[in-house]
Parts: sequence; C-alpha cells; structure tokens
Amino acid sequence: MKKTWIMLVVIILILIGLRVIFSLSPLGRDAKAITGEAVAKNDLSICEKVPPPLGPTGYTKDNCYYQVARVNKNITACNYYHGGGDDFCFSTVAGTAGDISICDKVKDAYQKGHCYGGFVEASNDLSICKPLTNSTAIDACYIHFAEVGKVGADFCDKNFNTLTNYKNSCYTIAARNKRDVKICDKIQGQYAERERSECIRYIQDTEYRYKNN
Repeated sequence: MKKTWIMLVVIILILIGLRVIFSLSPLGRDAKAITGEAVAKNDLSICEKVPPPLGPTGYTKDNCYYQVARVNKNITACNYYHGGGDDFCFSTVAGTAGDISICDKVKDAYQKGHCYGGFVEASNDLSICKPLTNSTAIDACYIHFAEVGKVGADFCDKNFNTLTNYKNSCYTIAARNKRDVKICDKIQGQYAERERSECIRYIQDTEYRYKNN
C-alpha cells in the first residue's frame, strides 16, 4: 500500500514537472501566443498552427477553437471543438452572446434543456421552455425555473414526470425555498432515503444559521 502511494506521488510530481517545463519552453509560449492571436483576430485557421502538447497543458489546438468560439461568439468554431463536445461549446456561446436561438444547435436533449434554462434563470420566465418538446429537455429547463422562481411542491407535482431525478431535485429546491422539511418526504426512487436525509439536513442547517445570525 505504501509503495502504491509513493508511486502515485512520483507520477503526480512528474506530471507537474512536465507542465512547468512545457509552459516555460518556446513551444509552450508559442501555443499560448498562437491561441491569443487566433482569438484576437477571430481566425480559426491560426489555431491550426498550435503545436501538439508535450505534456498536460491548456494550450492545445482544441482549446484554441473553444476560446475563439467563447470570446468572439463564433459558433462556427464550435464545429471544430471536441474537448467538451460541440454541444457544450454551443451552450457557452449562446450564453455569452445572449442568443437563445444558438441553443437549437445543441443536439443532446439534456444539454439543450440546460442551455434554455440559462435564459430562464436570467429572466425568471418559465415560458422560455415552451419551444422544447423532448421531456428530458423540458425537465432540464424547468429545474432552472425552480431555482429562481421560489417554487413550492405544487410546481414539482405539476411539471415533472413521475420518479425522475429532476422531480426529486425540484422537491429539494422547493423544501429549501419554503423551509419546509415535510416537502422532503415527497422524494421517491432508488436513493430516496439518502436524498431525503440530505434535504432535511440542509433545511435544518439553514434554520440553525438563520436563528443564530
């Protein structure tokens, strides 16, 4: 066991050393400079000049595409980004650009719902979720409204499918909003006992802090 820990420590130190060496090397500085130039000029072709990384580093060709997309609200760059998936990139650009139409480029229902949900949180407007038709996307969008809308358990009962993770999350949020541990009892499913305990503990801790401030 002791040898295993020593090996892990050695590996971590080697990785840290490689990152430091790379960041100080001309190659590392070139990658950083090239990324900065690509972002400044909003030019994807410049990202092609980013050299392969020698060690763990944030300055990769993939990151270059993402930074161009994020900073310049360049959705075309998202088609080249694979680090976190183009859906993640589209969601990021939609938020920075303040353009909900970009969320429609997101293919994954879960991520599309959260993309729409970011605009729900910004406006506290549940109707923003209406264009969504996939149940997973709708639930993902609605949970954002639960966070900002000070909803109660009735909202969770009405708007979420039976025994989904989102419904249980909604009950936890509602219990927190209303400071009512009885709402925690509505949580169901495989991990219900643990989630109810966490829900109740959060309310109790909140009440304690509230009374002692």
